[in-house]
Amino acid sequence: MGSPHSPEEARRLQLQLRWRSLKCLGAIGRQRSLPYTFVVIGQVKSKLGGQVSTTASFKELDVRPILRDGGEPFPAIMDAVQSLKPGEGLRLLATFRPMPLLSVMARRGYSAELKELDGGEWEVLFIPVPDISAEVLHSIGAEEAAAWPDPLWRIDLTEQQPPAPMEKVLSLIELMEPGEVLFAVFSEESRFLGAELEKRGHQWVGNLDASKRAYRMLIRVGEEG
Repeated sequence: MGSPHSPEEARRLQLQLRWRSLKCLGAIGRQRSLPYTFVVIGQVKSKLGGQVSTTASFKELDVRPILRDGGEPFPAIMDAVQSLKPGEGLRLLATFRPMPLLSVMARRGYSAELKELDGGEWEVLFIPVPDISAEVLHSIGAEEAAAWPDPLWRIDLTEQQPPAPMEKVLSLIELMEPGEVLFAVFSEESRFLGAELEKRGHQWVGNLDASKRAYRMLIRVGEEG
């Protein structure tokens, strides 16, 4: 398998566009529809498109002590997610119902099963959803991205923390000519980059890679870039 910023990865995303009809969403970060999930003894089954896959194990993370001490549990949660093996889920224990986290995990390819515990605390099972990485989001007017030219630039931004990746992409686009394409790989989907690109007249397509640990985008410079 090629590196995250290899020509093969850029081509793989373009080929996916040839075989999938794209639904124009028009907004970055819109939550995807998720399959119904149900819990059975000792395992979780997730149904998607008539196929059922099973995960037999969960990594447990209890962030209640962090929350009770007034800390921020998000870094610990993301570290736990990064350490998950393929097909492995996450069992999270929290002092409240973590609704904002559900959309973050959905973008990473996990559905959620919530259960209220005694004392108002919550257990959340994050369940890997098969093949969600193949879903492609795109800006208005980018339906024909499969016909775009090969990327002029390929950059790996997975080691950089926000807002550096967004700033790097916007700066690089300023050096490019209209119609040229940039391929970028991020550690996660940006909530703001897509909207900013559209505001500046550029087009983009993006999705999770096969590992569900990186988000990749093809960006085509607009006439007013």
